[in-house]
Amino acid sequence: MNSALVTLTDMNTRFEDLLKPQGYVVHPWDLDATAQEGRVAENEYFAVAFQPFDAWDTLVAAAEPAELELAASMKHGSSKVWDAYLLLACRETLHSREQFDRLVHIQYDTRRMRKLVVTGVGDELSALETIVRPFMALEKLKEVAQTRDPLATLTQKLVTQGYRRDLLDRAVSLFKDGRSLDAL
Repeated sequence: MNSALVTLTDMNTRFEDLLKPQGYVVHPWDLDATAQEGRVAENEYFAVAFQPFDAWDTLVAAAEPAELELAASMKHGSSKVWDAYLLLACRETLHSREQFDRLVHIQYDTRRMRKLVVTGVGDELSALETIVRPFMALEKLKEVAQTRDPLATLTQKLVTQGYRRDLLDRAVSLFKDGRSLDAL
């Protein structure tokens, strides 16, 4: 995708499109530390703040002030201060070793909150999926865990391997009743 076609608004919209279907409540947010509107997505576990930037130098200059401001605002009226992530996205692609070293420093400085950084979004909007993927997976795992019956899953797996369903059903029934499998 041509970088002239990907705007900061496009980046915010993509962030929303990725997280809303996962059960997040997403709303706009403005910090004094940044010139561009970002987004905050929240669920029952944590808050994910997203801030897009045009240029790498702008991201670097705003990262720490944005983190400080976000941490301060989350302490007032939110229980998620310790479960907050700041996702920083930049349209510009990095080329120098110094830029990559700075990216690593930003991500590994977790004194106030955890941060993830993605660059080159101006070339490919789908790059945003890289930094939101961990939050999507957690929601999917929660859904699978809530809907799956482990004993039924085990029974079905054993049936496909050739075990008799009637014996398996009896074993599960004994297990649920707290009785010994010797009664089989």
